[in-house]
Amino acid sequence: MAKAAHSDQLRQAFEKHHQETEGQIERLEQIFELIDKPARGKKCDAIEGILDEGKEIMDEYKSTRALDAGLLAAAQAVEHYEISRYGTLKAWRPSSATRKP
Repeated sequence: MAKAAHSDQLRQAFEKHHQETEGQIERLEQIFELIDKPARGKKCDAIEGILDEGKEIMDEYKSTRALDAGLLAAAQAVEHYEISRYGTLKAWRPSSATRKP
């Protein structure tokens, strides 16, 4: 989506988000290492669907001024889903996970 964006500001926001995601992955890998569990990815049908919508937007509005607005809407959907999942995982963590050794 960063490559498709017309606005430099939007492109930079996508690139920044990608870097933040890479950092989150690294932190999760460290956490799993600390608890001696294997870190593994899992395909998420919901995110795949949101990304497919983003691809449709890119195809449908390719050369129009509406493209960036559509990309932003797709990005917001991804971000809201991420927030929802992280909040759920935080609520589900064992209470012992909050204690310091």
